Amino acid sequence: MDKTSRYEYLSLAHDLAVHGFFQGQPPPGTFVARRFADYGFEEFLVLPYTLLVSTLSGEKTEFPRDDRASVFMVPSVEHILAEFESIKCTVAVARTETRRWSVQVLAPQSEKEAFVESRWLEVGMLTAFAEVVGHLPPSLSRGRTLMTSR
Repeated sequence: MDKTSRYEYLSLAHDLAVHGFFQGQPPPGTFVARRFADYGFEEFLVLPYTLLVSTLSGEKTEFPRDDRASVFMVPSVEHILAEFESIKCTVAVARTETRRWSVQVLAPQSEKEAFVESRWLEVGMLTAFAEVVGHLPPSLSRGRTLMTSR
C-alpha cells in the first residue's frame, strides 16, 4: 500500500476506533497505531508478553497500560469481515480490471448498501464498513470511487 493510501486507511481506522469499533485487547500479530498531531501515525506490531515493535524504527517497547487509550487497532481484512458478520452484513468482493478491488456490502437490518472500488482491498473493505455503520468522514464520502445507495 502506498503512503497516501496507508495514511487514509489509518485515519479511517482511528475514526472508527473513536466511535467504538475494533476495540479490545489486540492479540499478538495484530497491528496497532498511535496518532501524533504533527507527525501522522506510528504503527506497531503487537508481540507476545505485552511487547510492541515499531514498524518505523524497529524498536521494541513494553505496551504501557496507561498509554493504551491513545493506541488503536489497525484492522486486518479478517477483523473487518468479523465486524461485518457481527452486524449481519452480506459481503461480496471481486477483483476488477486486475488492478482494483470492488467491495459490495448489504446490511439488511439498516437497509444500507455500499459499493466501493479501491486499489487496495483493505481500504475498500474499511471504507465500505465505515459507510454501512455511518461513520465515513466527509472527505471520503465525496471521493470518486465511493458509490452508495440506501
